[in-house]
Amino acid sequence: MRSSRSKSISWFSRWTLTPTLMREDPIAVRHSLLRLLAVADRHSLDVHRALELFSQEHWGLHRWRLEGLLLSLKKEKTLMEAIATNPSCVGEQAMLAIRLGTATGTLPAAWKELTLWERPIHTEAAKLWRSSKTYWSTVALVMIVVSSFFAWSLAPQFRSVVRDFELDNYVASFLAQELDRIIFGLLAGLPLFVALWIAWHAATRHPKSWLRFFTARGRGERAVREAGFWRLLAMNLASGVSAKSSIEHMASLHEDARMRQQLTIASESISKGNDEWQSLVNAKLLHPIERDAIAATNNPEVQAWTLRHLALRRRENLHFDALRRNMWIQPIITLLFGSFVLAIAYAVFSTLTQMILAMAERYG
Repeated sequence: MRSSRSKSISWFSRWTLTPTLMREDPIAVRHSLLRLLAVADRHSLDVHRALELFSQEHWGLHRWRLEGLLLSLKKEKTLMEAIATNPSCVGEQAMLAIRLGTATGTLPAAWKELTLWERPIHTEAAKLWRSSKTYWSTVALVMIVVSSFFAWSLAPQFRSVVRDFELDNYVASFLAQELDRIIFGLLAGLPLFVALWIAWHAATRHPKSWLRFFTARGRGERAVREAGFWRLLAMNLASGVSAKSSIEHMASLHEDARMRQQLTIASESISKGNDEWQSLVNAKLLHPIERDAIAATNNPEVQAWTLRHLALRRRENLHFDALRRNMWIQPIITLLFGSFVLAIAYAVFSTLTQMILAMAERYG
């Protein structure tokens, strides 16, 4: 009996290595895909077969994106064209790195850089925040059910009791009278809010949307792009490609319009005879203090090392700033939910108290 059970388990587990119901980190999936593509490109492996097997290890939206990449690979015939057709599989920064590596002949260095650069940052605080999102979603669902029960069942019962007992002295508070109508209004507006939220996220994810440009600063996307630019510049410097050539290539390859404009300003400043690092300061892609740290030496390897550490510091600052924001969001959400519970409790108990007092005055 035990042997047959173990055989069935091993037969099932050979089809997939990842649990079916496990929530997969999108950054981790992207990093795994980049490592797979890097190994396939380095060793001239069958990319189509590798992607096919890799897609079977994932499910949901991740599998759908990977299958789209596989379909593009069949049509486009080359990996670079397939990735360009499906940039969401690897991300904007990784797509730029692959294009720059192809244009400057530093693709092996680009793959190596991406396997280090796109690695997800895991901290206990980040895990706690991801768990709390599930918790608050469950609490919100329970509160919707409870508030719906109050609005549809309890509030009409209270009004019926008041009419049946003819409590003339009963004067309910505005909250007790109108809370059910407020709940009905919130429940009616909930589908509209969800639709607007989906439309907002869809619009801000589109590369050419003006909403994406508007919200980029608040979400730190500009700082992320600047850090990515520093990493790519450092990669090419360490590979023997000049900063001038890298800036010119990225000015034509970058997908973000603002970054292209800034890189074009820097490229034009360099063509006029200005220093590369000062040109980046003029284009607001470097701080003067950062420029002084890079220009302190003429050794490209040391300059590349400085740029990498500047990018790492920027990435860590953005990550921990996001964690601090999430730490403030949690007590705010707690207060909002607590206020809603307090409003329902006040409406119920104030109504019952006033009813008891009114009946005591009449029959006492």
